[in-house]
Amino acid sequence: MKNKNIAITGATGFLGKNLTLNLCNNGFNVRGLSRSKGKSFKQNSVSWFYGELDDKEIINSFLNDCDTVIHVAGLTKAKRPNDFYRVNRDLTKDFIEICKQKKIKRFIYISSLAAKEPSISHYSSSKKQAEDLLNHYKSSMEIMILRPPVIYGPGDKEVTVLFKMILMGIVFAPGDKNNRVSLIYVEDLCEAIRICVKSYQVNSLIEIDDGKDGGYSWAELTEIAADVLNKKAKIIYVPNFIVWFFGVLGSLYSYFFSPVMLTVSKVPEILHKEWVSEGHRIDGWNSKNNINQGLKKTLNFN
Repeated sequence: MKNKNIAITGATGFLGKNLTLNLCNNGFNVRGLSRSKGKSFKQNSVSWFYGELDDKEIINSFLNDCDTVIHVAGLTKAKRPNDFYRVNRDLTKDFIEICKQKKIKRFIYISSLAAKEPSISHYSSSKKQAEDLLNHYKSSMEIMILRPPVIYGPGDKEVTVLFKMILMGIVFAPGDKNNRVSLIYVEDLCEAIRICVKSYQVNSLIEIDDGKDGGYSWAELTEIAADVLNKKAKIIYVPNFIVWFFGVLGSLYSYFFSPVMLTVSKVPEILHKEWVSEGHRIDGWNSKNNINQGLKKTLNFN
């Protein structure tokens, strides 16, 4: 498949920025969509467009001469539960309708591993509903859906919090000690997406991770991160009722001020026992960074 331009939504976010740089460094011309000019960055081979996904005039210009779209933009925290559906589901539908009219050949949707458990939260439900609606467009364009697990890497705030706790000698872990989660280093995910631009695995749903079967427990993550920092840390498992209490506080703060990640809507995700990827294969791609290598690179950057 010959690619003239690749259009990326959410191009200034953590994943979007890394993906934009990856594609530019590999010879692609990228069109980046951002809601505000203040977040864009200078990079050769990037043309910037500013607006919302339902702004037909902006999106039409954004998609001109493109044959591949990578839809990264989405809402992970919100003032109200309905905001997840408005952005992750409804705006995705508006956007792909315009893509259909513009005769886009390939649409790569960056979903979330949370979508495999849609009853868990409003976020997971909104991502699954977005996946379901995309299936109706397979006759019009090539659809690829990727479900990454927890993404970490340079510039990631969540891993920075873990490092800070280890430096203090105490890691506060929500939920049960047996909870497990898959991870992927951001550079590896960007490489996987780049492979998908020309992959023949079309009309597919793919769960990927760093290759660690069964994911990681809090104890394993803490031990590995502490080793990277050359420190020792004790794990304190936070009881569920305390997590719920802070979720209520987070919801109140989000409603009256600005959205935060820990809300009542998000607590079931945080306490879920197993966010483990199926580890589907992408032809021509393998994760290059295990957790030790990825955390070292993240630490050196931060």
